[in-house]
Formats: sequence, C-alpha cells, structure tokens
Amino acid sequence: MKEKPILSELSLSTEFYELCAKKYGARRALQQWSHVYTIAIMRAAENTKQLYDEKLTNYNSNAGAGNLLFLTPNIKVSPEPNRTYLTIRWARMANGTYINWPSKPNSWTLRELPKRGKTDYSECDFESALKNKPTSCLEMVMETEHTFRFLRAQYLLVGQMYSLYRKLASPPFQELLVKHEDIALSEMEKTDRTSMIRQLEEHNPRFDPLYLPKAKALLQFDNSANDRFTENKFDDCPF
Repeated sequence: MKEKPILSELSLSTEFYELCAKKYGARRALQQWSHVYTIAIMRAAENTKQLYDEKLTNYNSNAGAGNLLFLTPNIKVSPEPNRTYLTIRWARMANGTYINWPSKPNSWTLRELPKRGKTDYSECDFESALKNKPTSCLEMVMETEHTFRFLRAQYLLVGQMYSLYRKLASPPFQELLVKHEDIALSEMEKTDRTSMIRQLEEHNPRFDPLYLPKAKALLQFDNSANDRFTENKFDDCPF
C-alpha cells in the first residue's frame, strides 16, 4: 500500500483538529437548541390555547344551548429519548350522546377535527365544523389558527435542525480525535485512537481519516470500517 503523506499530515494537523472540533461542537449545540426551541414553541402553543379557552368559556356562558361552541385546540406532546415531538391540532369536545355511546351519555372526549391540508386547517374546515354558529365563533377560531400556523412553521425548523444534526455525525477517527477533550474515552476507544494516530504518523493509514464515500473516494484503503460508516451515515448527506 502506497504511503499517503499529504492526507496523513493534514489529518494530524491543528487545522484539521479545529475543523473536527467545530463540527463536533456545532452538532451538540444543534441538539441542545432544537430541544430548547421545541420547549419555547410548546409553551407558546399552550399559552395560545389558554387564551382561546378563556374566550371560549366566556362565549359559552352567554350563548344559547344551540349556539354552544365545542371546538378546542389539542396540543399533543410526545417525549422521546432524543427528541420531543409536538403536534398542534384542533378537536371537538363530544359527549356520549353525540358520538352514540348509549352506556356513557355524559362522558366527554376529544375527537380530532378533520383537515384538508397536510399541516394546517383551512377556513372551509372550520366552516364545516361551525355550521349555524355565529360569525364571532369563526373569527375567534381563525385568529387562533393564524397563531398556530406560525408555531407549526417554527416546529418545521426544528425538524430541519435535527436533519442537520444527523448529517453532522462524526466518523470514528474524527470523533475520537476531539472526544477525549470532552468525555473520557473507554479503553477500547483509547486503543483505537492510538492505533489510528500511529498509522497516520507512519504515513500509511489503513483507513480514510476523511471517510469519503466510495463514489467520492480516489484512494484505496485496507480497512473496511470506512464502508460501514459511510453506508450508515452519508446515504442522505449531499457532498
């Protein structure tokens, strides 16, 4: 196997270390900020729901039996180990009589309001749900949905943050190069790191420290670890 002095010396340089460190730091910052931003969106959505429900209670206390409004925001939060998922929907409060539960006529539940769009509700969606209701009902619902459309758009940005977070995953050597500054390495990681650095110092690495995918690589290496990493990490990552 031919020596690779340029590649090896670059991989051991301060400049390459700084590049890997910035990437490692950016990935961690993205994860933290996406979580913080999700919490901020969730709190804004809950506050909007609270404001709407106050108006709803006030309206229903003065409305006749035939004009009562039963639409309410339904904010679903699904915490996962690495991410909190948020869904902002509308639902109708319905009792057992309305949904034909003879055994539970006074039991109330929420039924999601159908929508024609993929993410947002249209005026037609609300008009269908508010048949024979005063115009003030539609105005209140539309004002709230206007706010929710903004919050859903912000949550789409969170999805983009997580997508970039996944693409910033560091391959083994690059991660081991900077990880020891932040987290204690295991004995196996220490051994791998020492072995990789020794190969680079000898200008004869058996792995590609840049971890280019096969379609981009111009050099050959003995180590098949590159293939395993690039297949898993770079499939949807544009170069």
